[in-house]
Amino acid sequence: MRNFLVSLLIIISIIVIIIPTLMVRGCTINDSELKKPRGSVIKVFNNQENYVQAMELEEYIKGVVAAEMPASFEIEALKAQAVVARTYVARRLKYNQKISEDSEAVISTDYRTGQAWASKDELQKKWGLFNYLLYWNKISQAVEKTSGEVLVYQGDLIDALYHSNSGGQTEDAANVWGNPVPYLKSVSSNYDLEATNYLHEKTFSWLELDQSLGTNLAQRIQEGQNINEMKLTQGDSGLLDILEMSSTGRILQIRIDSKIFDGQDVRVKLGLTSTKFELEVIAEGLKFTTYGNGHGVGMSQYGANGLAMEGKQYKEILKFYYSGIQFGLLK
Repeated sequence: MRNFLVSLLIIISIIVIIIPTLMVRGCTINDSELKKPRGSVIKVFNNQENYVQAMELEEYIKGVVAAEMPASFEIEALKAQAVVARTYVARRLKYNQKISEDSEAVISTDYRTGQAWASKDELQKKWGLFNYLLYWNKISQAVEKTSGEVLVYQGDLIDALYHSNSGGQTEDAANVWGNPVPYLKSVSSNYDLEATNYLHEKTFSWLELDQSLGTNLAQRIQEGQNINEMKLTQGDSGLLDILEMSSTGRILQIRIDSKIFDGQDVRVKLGLTSTKFELEVIAEGLKFTTYGNGHGVGMSQYGANGLAMEGKQYKEILKFYYSGIQFGLLK
């Protein structure tokens, strides 16, 4: 009986004292307590804090996956994102590319010029402690189970471009940047149509358009320009003409007033989610209906999650979005 009581006390001590202590220690969120680097160390310009950080590559990838893709996504989609993010920065390392903000850094945490990245502290604030423990473990698994894996084409690291939502069809790189890339071809991405960020609507007054685009539309309206004459047409007539459109429905070139713009210029100047947009002339100005989110080239993140929900593995997802690629390991 005595031995039984002693054993019972030991078990209770383990449950009440030791396990909670280990959990609390394990939950401490402090970047300074990370283990010593296990591989390549890269220099990253922290855009939010305005300084250069030295990070172990795989730990950096975890922060990128957490910031770039919803942690609620399927594990196979997160794995695909990890490989793409690793390939993106590995290519920059190989060709010794630096950023304009700081000549020491190979990449920035600004998603507009590099890849988004979030620290553990930021993620805990964003998700809360419980979700942080759940999501960080999930993201860590995605990164660690693909550790060192990268995408190559004919022996060279690819330019691993990706975006949030293609609007149903990814874009050929040649239509965005003018140069054809054999592994960045257009593919159907039907799961994007079901995503919450598939469609956006935004209306601009004539004056807002003039201020953003340098046009003279407001004055023309004041001078009695007939709005019906401003309908969009294919060709040379009208004040608003779509001059060139890609096979995926993205605006490549458009004339607004007397100025000719690339679709990407309009997207940036007006803060649109993509160049796949339709326009409607209304009394107040122009209504833009935009499909998808991002430049549309490479892997669609929402499309990748749809494929993962269908049962596709991460390598199948990546081969779908990047034509003719192979898998390699960082040395």
